[in-house]
Amino acid sequence: MSTVGEAIKFFLNKNWVVFALSLIGGFFATIATPADWRNSIPFENNDWKTIAIFIVSAAIFYVIFSGIASLIKMAVKKNRNSKYRRENYEARLADQREDLKSFLTNSPDKFYWLVEHLVDNKNPWTYVYAGSGYEDDYLMNTEWFLIEDAPEKKSVKRSDGKVHQEIYMGRYKIKLHDQLYDELKAIKTETKSLSYKHRTKYSFEWEIADNKTKEKAK
Repeated sequence: MSTVGEAIKFFLNKNWVVFALSLIGGFFATIATPADWRNSIPFENNDWKTIAIFIVSAAIFYVIFSGIASLIKMAVKKNRNSKYRRENYEARLADQREDLKSFLTNSPDKFYWLVEHLVDNKNPWTYVYAGSGYEDDYLMNTEWFLIEDAPEKKSVKRSDGKVHQEIYMGRYKIKLHDQLYDELKAIKTETKSLSYKHRTKYSFEWEIADNKTKEKAK
C-alpha cells in the first residue's frame, strides 16, 4: 500500500485524529477571529470570550472533519466492494468459461462442430438434420440452442437393434442463445479453440437458413 493509502487508513481508523484536528482548527480560528466579532460575544471577561470562540470553532471543525472522514470511508468502502465484486465476477466468469470448454471437449463430434460453426459464422440460424444417432439428441439441448420448427419424435429402432425409442427425426433451425454465443466467442478469441484437445473434423453439411448456402465440414 502506498504512503498516501497508509495515511488515509490511519486517519479513518483513529477518531482522535479528527478530534486533534478540530482542536487545532479551533485554536487558529480563535486567533483569527476579528475584534468586532469578539466584542459582540455577551461576556464581560475576555478569557470567557476566548474560551467560547475556541469551543464553538472546535465543534464546527469537528463536524466538518467528521463529515469528510465519513465521505472518505464511504468512498473507500464502495471502491473496495466494487473491486471485490469485479474480482468475484471475473473468477466466476473464468470458472463458467472453463466449464463450457470442458463440456465441449467431451461432447460428441456433431455437437462440437455445430457449435464451432455457429461461433465462427456469427451465430446464424442454421438448418440441422436429426437422425437416429445418439449425437442428434444433443442438438435438441434447449439450454444451448434456440430451436425453430423442431421435428416430432418418432419411434425407431436404435443402431444396436435391441430397443425402440422415441427420438427426433427431421430438419429444423437452430442457433446458440445470444449470451452463450458471446461467451463462446470470447473463449475462441482468447484461447483459439473451443476444446482442450484436438478435434478431428466431422463430415456433415450445415445449411445456413438466412442465405440458403451450405457449408461442409471437412
